[in-house]
Amino acid sequence: MRTVRQAMNHCPSADAAINIPDLLHEIIAKEAYRHDYEKLTRDLLGEKMTYDEAIMALEKIADGKLF
Repeated sequence: MRTVRQAMNHCPSADAAINIPDLLHEIIAKEAYRHDYEKLTRDLLGEKMTYDEAIMALEKIADGKLF
């Protein structure tokens, strides 16, 4: 996955030096995307899901063995 993103100009997760789970936990802690999710993304989803529900899924990804 990183190799695909490395072609992008600004993509922190493409940098092998970046710890992706740590980056995800930082995004969660700062609620960096709450406003965007609540104003835009939520309405695009096929099912209603609160920001907090979406964050629980992101936490599982960050805590998993994917990275």
